[in-house]
Amino acid sequence: MLKFDEAYEQAMVWGENKMAGKRFTKELPKWDESGLVKYSYGGDSSTPMFPWVDTDGVPLDLDTQIWKGTVVKLIIDLKPYVYSTKVGCSLKVRGAQVIKLVSSGGSDSGDLGIEDVASLFGSTDGFKLGSPSYQPNPQEDEDEDEDDMPF
Repeated sequence: MLKFDEAYEQAMVWGENKMAGKRFTKELPKWDESGLVKYSYGGDSSTPMFPWVDTDGVPLDLDTQIWKGTVVKLIIDLKPYVYSTKVGCSLKVRGAQVIKLVSSGGSDSGDLGIEDVASLFGSTDGFKLGSPSYQPNPQEDEDEDEDDMPF
């Protein structure tokens, strides 16, 4: 996270320099103190889904259900912007590696293809598409309807 914070600070300095002598406001970061980022993907047809791989670099089927609580590593482009009187940074996800998959019952990637994303992440311990290690999710409330989605 330290490397990311440094890149963010450099990007903000770039934006501040672009606004030299003018009044401006800094946009708040898109993450909290722990590094948690909430990211949603619009999925419009002009921006294809970024590649998803498991910890061995095996591409995930786009039909794989990925629910709240899934742990991933992301390749992100951090891009500074100056818009009117605002200076900030946008995040663009270019690839994702699933470390822990939470699913039912238990991208514009630029020049990056599935092989490129897999090679950037390398191999690590965790979820493997070819050998899942299923563990049921603990029941939080016995009164919940079985058809309720977990989010």
